Amino acid sequence: MVPCDGCVAARADLLRAAAAESRVVKHRAQRERDALLRAPLDLAATNAALREWVEQIVVDYRAGELALHWRHGPVTSLTYDWATEE
Repeated sequence: MVPCDGCVAARADLLRAAAAESRVVKHRAQRERDALLRAPLDLAATNAALREWVEQIVVDYRAGELALHWRHGPVTSLTYDWATEE
């Protein structure tokens, strides 16, 4: 079966977009790394770089967890405090 011309063009567009996205992710990672390694630590630059990675952070005070909603991946849960019974 031969794919349609439109399908081939759409697939090529998707592959180009994926390659561009990969370059964007690498560039963001480099900016975050540079911001974190700067001495003294520049909190504004670090925060700005982090905002490029994360769409939102949900704080669950009762469970003591952070849910990081990444732009390029799944949600990550981090425990920052062990929940205590009230």
